Amino acid sequence: MKKNNNFLAVILVFCLLLAGPATVSALTLNGEASYRPWSGYWWPTWESGLTTGRYYRGHPAPLEKYDLLVSGSYPGEVTRTELANHDPQEAEGWEGYCHAWANAAILERLNFDHAVHGKTFLSIGDQKGILTVCHYDDYKVLEKCRSNPLVFHRYLLDYIGEQGLPVAADLDGGRQVWSYPIYGYQMEISQGNLSDSVSCTIYYADDMGGAVDYRGTIERSKTLSYRLDKDGDGSYTGGEWTNEHASDNVDFVWEPISQRAENSVIDYQRARALAMQGGDGFPAGGIDRPDHYPLIIPADTQKSVALFCRAGSRLQLRLAVDAQSPTLWCYPEEPVTCQLTRKNGAIIAAGTLTGEESLSLAHDSPVNEELTLSFSAVGNRKDAFVRAYVDMTLANNLYLPGIPNNFYWQGLALANRDGERQNTVYLTILGDNGWPLGKVDMPAALNGAANWVGLLPLPLADDYAGGGRPDIIRISSAEPVSLLELKGDALTLSGMAFPAGDSSALIIPRLSGMFGNDEKSRLFLYNAGMETVHPQLDYYRSDGSLVGHEAEELVAGQVREYSPGHYPGNVSIDGWARVETTAAGLQGHVLLAENGSRDELPLLKAGSAFYLPHVYQGGGWQTRVVFINPGGQPAAVSLYWVNGADRQRYDCTLAAHERREMVLAPALWGLDEAVFNQGWLEIHAGQPVAGYATYAYNEVSRASL
Repeated sequence: MKKNNNFLAVILVFCLLLAGPATVSALTLNGEASYRPWSGYWWPTWESGLTTGRYYRGHPAPLEKYDLLVSGSYPGEVTRTELANHDPQEAEGWEGYCHAWANAAILERLNFDHAVHGKTFLSIGDQKGILTVCHYDDYKVLEKCRSNPLVFHRYLLDYIGEQGLPVAADLDGGRQVWSYPIYGYQMEISQGNLSDSVSCTIYYADDMGGAVDYRGTIERSKTLSYRLDKDGDGSYTGGEWTNEHASDNVDFVWEPISQRAENSVIDYQRARALAMQGGDGFPAGGIDRPDHYPLIIPADTQKSVALFCRAGSRLQLRLAVDAQSPTLWCYPEEPVTCQLTRKNGAIIAAGTLTGEESLSLAHDSPVNEELTLSFSAVGNRKDAFVRAYVDMTLANNLYLPGIPNNFYWQGLALANRDGERQNTVYLTILGDNGWPLGKVDMPAALNGAANWVGLLPLPLADDYAGGGRPDIIRISSAEPVSLLELKGDALTLSGMAFPAGDSSALIIPRLSGMFGNDEKSRLFLYNAGMETVHPQLDYYRSDGSLVGHEAEELVAGQVREYSPGHYPGNVSIDGWARVETTAAGLQGHVLLAENGSRDELPLLKAGSAFYLPHVYQGGGWQTRVVFINPGGQPAAVSLYWVNGADRQRYDCTLAAHERREMVLAPALWGLDEAVFNQGWLEIHAGQPVAGYATYAYNEVSRASL
């Protein structure tokens, strides 16, 4: 088609026709819009590709990805609303979104490219599909032209020829609707005294399946024939289609004016931003902490990223091609090669990624060093989507299982134990498969007397590719840190005190049977070290009687969860347990639930002196303590209530291996409530014991330390 610099080009050629008495002339009109609409897809309703990914690339579908980015999970409100609006079970085979795509292709003057948003790949097709939904019910100027081609003729001249704007039309003259955005025309007009015969070739964007991820416009053309009738002044009054088949006639034509979605939930501005923003996922400054990095390697190119590893850290990588990578949806599939090298070019590891093969490797850094992770798609026709799970751990690791990824909030406070030391801290979200899903934004350097306080950005999104769900917060640091953690909602509050850390002997403070107890205790054991551990467990009832001995095994980095009645060895017990191990790294955590309240406890160390910063009773509040005697001899315990110089004593004795719960009532020290609530507690034991205190409110909320 000949261009005309976006203006109506009129080439008038006069010739005499000797075949009849009338004078007839031939007129050629060319017109092209100032831009070309992009090719997309008509998204058949019966396929439900926008909502389920069927016949596209599976879950998550384009609208499911929108929900994932907006709410953290899928399917969400937008997906469910679209399915309710367009039931695939009730649709005819030709029904779909072709008119919405035509609207979007005309109104959205965008250049699409694959992009990474958060932890989600948005393909070109995803972006076009989301925008197509946004344009389902656009405001438009529409006219029927099935019985009058003059309407169609004027739309071409007025919008494309004069204004440089594409128009949309239903190019199927039958009952079905097949809409396309038209951006150009070439008319051959044979002029007569009473009517003109027109052969009009239109140029429009294609919308077949191959166009869903296409960059730009796939051109199609179609030649239409019609007659335009004139009045005595030579003005057109109407006309008739003269195509060989009525199905080639144009049914109606329109010009979209502004965006309007049928889906009442989707946010157009958010959807448009997803198509306008994003990148290839490669961090400009390199990778210096654990995280999950979705990366795009363009076809026939190489890409690399620097990895900054701290002295004494362990780097673990898991690399995999995303299941929706364009390299897997072509024939033959196209592999991606990758390698990890030192700064001097020495290769540490290398491999090939395909749809079937992923790559895992580990590297220990004795000194601060910069490594390079590189990918090659040289020779490929398609872009590759690769997921890089980059895990870095330092010498000290604390695990907080049980992220409340619902309506709860969760906050942490961290501080250096040694205010004179320089420290590096990684705060990482781990999935239930053990790989990083994300990081918490905090300074990597926590030096001297510095501290950090922050909330987790809940809810956290699932890893739809690797199948991981947010499950654990890991605090990895070069030097030891102190920790306070709290979580809750409007009514309940829970928090885990600072974990005991590495020890050869730890106390599991609470275990519950499968039946017969309102309080249920879930046990987590995790190996924060770099070697396999083999903990030995001794189980005791609360009265101190021995239940039995069991053994367990946890490899480096492994986290295991045990429900009531299924503790290591499938033991069901109402009591506690002592854990011994010869290797460093074992940590643990108990999650308590009772009558709607929640509480969390770390595994404990035994000691001879403890301090409780405050005691209180009244207004629904209550202070409780639990003592556990891990030894085989009775243990004398003295509780001193203290307020300045005032000091009152209460004595008790724990039997061997006994677990005892006590409510700290003012009467134990002969005090009234008002005086009691002003004090704190100092605890001394004749031999090592373990314990914790709980602040409880009306059996609804409680927090222990």
